[in-house]
Amino acid sequence: MCAGTMVRTGWLVCGCLVVASALVADGAKFEKIGFSPAGRPEKVDHRGPNIYLWRAMDGFHLKTTGKNQDRSTLSGEIRVDGGKFVNVRNLEGLEGGGRKRQKNVDVGWISPEKKIIRFKFVTAGLEDGFNFDVEGDNAEVSFDLNVDGTGEARRIHIGKRGEHPPGMKFLIPAHGRKDAKK
Repeated sequence: MCAGTMVRTGWLVCGCLVVASALVADGAKFEKIGFSPAGRPEKVDHRGPNIYLWRAMDGFHLKTTGKNQDRSTLSGEIRVDGGKFVNVRNLEGLEGGGRKRQKNVDVGWISPEKKIIRFKFVTAGLEDGFNFDVEGDNAEVSFDLNVDGTGEARRIHIGKRGEHPPGMKFLIPAHGRKDAKK
């Protein structure tokens, strides 16, 4: 059984272990991004599945968008090394709501040690997302993301300029310049 708290029903508890294994099974290395993740992206494209990620004064923000009428699955595992997640917000307010037969059931999970977050959003033309902060002066956050099963890093937009990471697995220092914009 998967240790931790499942936030939404509709995703088997043992399924989170299977998903996690699939996310890290390909052996790809995590690469540090070479640009600032500060500031909310200026442009948001609702025409296709995308993940938007930025760091602000109140922590990290992760938002997803999907194509209108087409279901998109956006998922991932986020880990912290040298610290822990704190002030995780909106992971519990996902739209699945535990309703049976809901087409777009979103789920989120955080480990009891507050070192791993896993999420799966099934989106059809809407935005989903959550926010978190990291405690630990030298902490690094690793992201292993999946956009509709593709390896298209161009679907991930980071920081104010919406730059793309080098791959679907990447590292970001947990703390940066103090002048990050919300």
